[in-house]
Amino acid sequence: MRRSRSTRHDVWFADNPKISIPSLLVAGETDRVIEREMSDEVAGLFENGTVLHHGGGHFVPATAQQKKVYLEFLQGRMNDRAN
Repeated sequence: MRRSRSTRHDVWFADNPKISIPSLLVAGETDRVIEREMSDEVAGLFENGTVLHHGGGHFVPATAQQKKVYLEFLQGRMNDRAN
């Protein structure tokens, strides 16, 4: 997902609105499919988004520390549903 570059869509981004749904963006520092700048741009479209950077490429990392981020994000969504 990227912000549209079409000038016809500028009105939708005029006030720089943020997307208010929960988001988790996982970005690899050496990703050659989606560059860091693109990931940062997408992350900036969300208010209160969670970003997980890892040292690898274009894959979902699965160390214990990274899994903790996923679980905390998902638990937060479950808590949102319960409220």
